[in-house]
Amino acid sequence: MTEIDQLTINDYPIGSGIGSHIDTHSAFENGIASLSLLSSSVMVFQNFRDPLLVKAVFLPPRFFF
Repeated sequence: MTEIDQLTINDYPIGSGIGSHIDTHSAFENGIASLSLLSSSVMVFQNFRDPLLVKAVFLPPRFFF
């Protein structure tokens, strides 16, 4: 079982989002999980060692009450 050692929560206003950026790769060596709560989103991951290795992941909204 993988131990979770960090959590980041972002709240973006409607119509905005996060631009392309590079996270510290060593912080995510064992994997990453993402959850979109109120709207759908597409996250695009690109391998920093092999820029041609790209993965787009559709995140459907997960509503909560």
